[in-house]
Amino acid sequence: FLLKEVPIPVVFTGSQLPFEAEETDAVRNLTDAITTALDGVPGIVLVFAGRIIDALYAKKVYSRQKQAFESVHMPEAGCIDVQGRIVWQHAPVGVPDMTFSDDATFREPVCIRLLPGMDGSLIDTLVQAGYRAIILEVFGCGGIPENLLPAIRRAKEKHTAVFAVSQCLHDGTDLSVYEVGSKAMEVGVISARDLTVEALSAWMICESLKL
Repeated sequence: FLLKEVPIPVVFTGSQLPFEAEETDAVRNLTDAITTALDGVPGIVLVFAGRIIDALYAKKVYSRQKQAFESVHMPEAGCIDVQGRIVWQHAPVGVPDMTFSDDATFREPVCIRLLPGMDGSLIDTLVQAGYRAIILEVFGCGGIPENLLPAIRRAKEKHTAVFAVSQCLHDGTDLSVYEVGSKAMEVGVISARDLTVEALSAWMICESLKL
């Protein structure tokens, strides 16, 4: 988000095992990352286990397997074949328009994963504690229990932005699909659309740096 129109490749990588481990994936991942950087395609990507993923849509889905990351809500940008050659599927997509809200300062975003039976007291507590950005991990593409809506309305009145991100790994968030989601939008919940929790929270931090 700080490098919206970067004219050069920016490549992230890492490994599941350290360099000194017998079956380390560090050497391959670093080699593939350097190959991708030298290819010169502008944009920000993660290179891991032979996959080239738009960094904005990269999500770690395995804690131990070497293919630790997947691209969510977006096809992989490309891959590196067994001969070490890059096969691009599309150019890195860059950063989408993020004009979500104008009335909140996104300091120290906090995330709540919704659970069955949860009430709005935690939302009230976080607002009273001074948080001005709350991310709700909602059910499906936009399920928010109606008993949470009064607390969300109070948060909005206190200039605390409330965002909705799906708990599901794929397909994103769309509050307009179900009646409960539409009611949530009416009290001020903002859909994160196809952003992950990690991407949304990073955007919030970058927005706070502009203040």
